[in-house]
Amino acid sequence: MGPTLGTVVDGAIARRYGESGAESYGITAEHFHGIVAAVVVRYAAHLSQAERVELVASLRVEELVLARACSAGIEAAWDVFIPRFRAALHATACRLTGDEASGRDHGRRRNFVELMSELRST
Repeated sequence: MGPTLGTVVDGAIARRYGESGAESYGITAEHFHGIVAAVVVRYAAHLSQAERVELVASLRVEELVLARACSAGIEAAWDVFIPRFRAALHATACRLTGDEASGRDHGRRRNFVELMSELRST
C-alpha cells in the first residue's frame, strides 16, 4: 500500500477502485491505492485534505490504471489501449517521424513503444 494520506483521502481512493477497471488487469486495491496516492503526493502534498479528496474525485482513474497496466506489460491493457487511442497514436507517430508512412508503421503497438523508447534515449 502507498503512503497513508489520512482516513478521508484513503477512503476517497478506496471508493474509486471499483470504477477504475483495475481488477481486470490484476491490479489489487492495495496497488491501486499506491498508484493514486503517488499522484496525490506528487501534485497535492501541499493542499488541504478537502483539496486532496477533490483531486482524487477528479482523476480519470480508468485511464490512469490503463496506462499503468500497459507500462507493466499487461497484454489485456494493450488490447484496450490500442483501439481506444489508435487515432491519437497514429497522429503522434506521424508528428514524431515526420511522415505518414512511418507514422502509420509506428502507430502499431510494438513499433510505437519502440519509437517512444528511442526518443527517450536521445
